[in-house]
Order: sequence, then structure tokens, then C-alpha cells
Amino acid sequence: MLSIERAAPGRTRMTHGPGEPGVWLLVGGELVVFTILFAAFVTVWSDHPGAFASAAQTSLVIGTLNTVLLLTSSAIVATGVHAARAGRIPAARRCVRAAALAGCGFVVLKAVEYGIEWTAGMTPATSPFWMYYYAITGLHLAHVLIGLAVLGFALRALSDTALPSARALQHLESSATYWHMVDVLWIVIFALVYLAAR
Repeated sequence: MLSIERAAPGRTRMTHGPGEPGVWLLVGGELVVFTILFAAFVTVWSDHPGAFASAAQTSLVIGTLNTVLLLTSSAIVATGVHAARAGRIPAARRCVRAAALAGCGFVVLKAVEYGIEWTAGMTPATSPFWMYYYAITGLHLAHVLIGLAVLGFALRALSDTALPSARALQHLESSATYWHMVDVLWIVIFALVYLAAR
């Protein structure tokens, strides 16, 4: 199933939702998994509030910087999708590269944050908070890495053509959908783990 059809040279019109239907099923499944993790986090937190006092030791500065990086990256991906739909493939490629660069920045900052926390003795065995912290943020980090690979796949699909094919646009839309999910999940993680649990 294609999400777009050629309407005129360099222009496209939507005929279905963006991306491939299978990506939306994947996104739905991932959201269910994270919702279960978030619910478990809140349940244990409400049952053992004292064990979550160490949430104040998370780095609000790094968490905020990572939020800015992912929000910016998501906006850049959306701009890239619009550029590709308008037939501006070089601009779309630049956007995908910039979004991936911001995603790499997130990975680097998260690794630095983990290093600081681990060195300070805050491991999954330290308390229930840290167990859930590493489980939730670690799973999210894995999704960021997958998302970066997906963006690379979209960039490759766009590199073989001067004008966007329906298939290349579908790949980009699917990649953007997945990347936006990663961003939305981080916003919830930031609000729940870095702000509310402090």
C-alpha cells in the first residue's frame, strides 16, 4: 500500500496515512510496552515513595538537553518530510542528516549521564527507582539507536533519485513516524522520571 501518489512533477498528494501500515502497528505495540513500564514505575513509586527519593540525583541538566535535542530532531524530520513531498530532495536529505546528528548527540549525552551515575554508585541494584530508571531509559536508548538506523535507511532511499519516488517518500514517512514515537516516549520519560519523581 502506498501512502502517496504522484500528482505532478515534484509534487505529491496524500491518499492514505503517512508511512506503511505495519509501522503504525509497530508503534502501537511499542507504546503498549512502554505504558506497562510507566504504570509499573508509578505503582511501585506510590507503594514505596521513600525508595524514589534518589530520583533527585538524576541530572536535570542532561535530561533537559536531551529533551531539546529530540524535540529539535523531530521538528527537523518533519521539515524533511515536507521538503521531500515538495520534491526538494537535497533539502530533505540535509534534514534527515541533521536529525540523525541530533539523535547521536542524545546518545552521547545519555552515555555520559550513565557514566556519571554508575561512577557515583547509582546502579540498578541501588534502589527500585534506579532499577526502573535504567530499565526505562535503557529501553528507550535502544529505540533511539534503532531510530538512527531507520533514519539511515530513509536517507539511503532518498539518495538514489533526483525526484522522490512514492516508495522513497513512504520510507521517509515511516522513518519519521518511528522517530516521532521515540520523541514522544522521551517527553513522557522526562516528565515522569526527571521531574515528577524528584
